[in-house]
Amino acid sequence: MYNIASFLEKFKNVGLKERFAKETISKIVSEECGVVVGVEMIQYKNGVISLKIPLSQKSQVYIKKGQILKRCEREVVGMVVKDVR
Repeated sequence: MYNIASFLEKFKNVGLKERFAKETISKIVSEECGVVVGVEMIQYKNGVISLKIPLSQKSQVYIKKGQILKRCEREVVGMVVKDVR
């Protein structure tokens, strides 16, 4: 009979890659734009990062969008980032 702990071990690291990638994205946006973005404010779906921040801060992110995407391409592991909105 199988041990339940060995079965649950498979699911231990499922959310860690996404969490680490969101933390990296948060750091990149903060450094490039001076906008503090918490991990809970970042959503990722189909290569698009959506930031749940005020419109005035989004305009700063839009201005630096090219630099943010280049850094995400280099630094974010486990996610392909095509766009920031």
